[in-house]
Amino acid sequence: MTASISDIFEVAVKYSGPGGTQYNTFGFSAKANVAGDAMTDLASAFKTAMVKNTSGGLLYGMAGDMSTSSLQVEDVKPGVAATLDYTYASVAGSSVQANMPPQCAILFSVKTTLKGRSFRGRFYLPGGVQTDETDGLLSAGAITNYTTIATQLMAVFGPSGSNANWQFGVISRYHNNIKRAVPVWTDASSIALDPVIATQRRRRYGT
Repeated sequence: MTASISDIFEVAVKYSGPGGTQYNTFGFSAKANVAGDAMTDLASAFKTAMVKNTSGGLLYGMAGDMSTSSLQVEDVKPGVAATLDYTYASVAGSSVQANMPPQCAILFSVKTTLKGRSFRGRFYLPGGVQTDETDGLLSAGAITNYTTIATQLMAVFGPSGSNANWQFGVISRYHNNIKRAVPVWTDASSIALDPVIATQRRRRYGT
């Protein structure tokens, strides 16, 4: 499908590891009219920029027994296209250290220029290693490494990012606990890394 300016999509990166299947989800909006297969264009751009185990990549510093070989792109608005399953050669984490328990994750908070819970977001990065933390706090080296991921995401897909077609940001589906008829989009203005290790209850994807 083609994409028009302000169409909204969600990218879900699928990881496999000792704790089973885990996902990261990221919201994107078209900042230009994208001809041809827009969902594949987004998947390819995201894979190239973020799915790697070097500095700035999602698997940078991740445990070596965590890997990803696919992501999914969902058409959120207008919501007419089938979900795209996009596959690639498996990429594994770069660390030889043992990973943290599967309920533990690295937490990033996404901010926009608008106030209110509906206009903020977060994503949890799985696969952190035990040597990255002490008493629940990230080490200085881990903070440096993980910060490059936020920097890369904004450098490519932020308001002044190098990608001409796609803007990273927050998809707001609810307001005051009431589901919106049409999801609302807000451009991300910054991403902050939380130095405290986060824990999250396991959920099925899509719930």
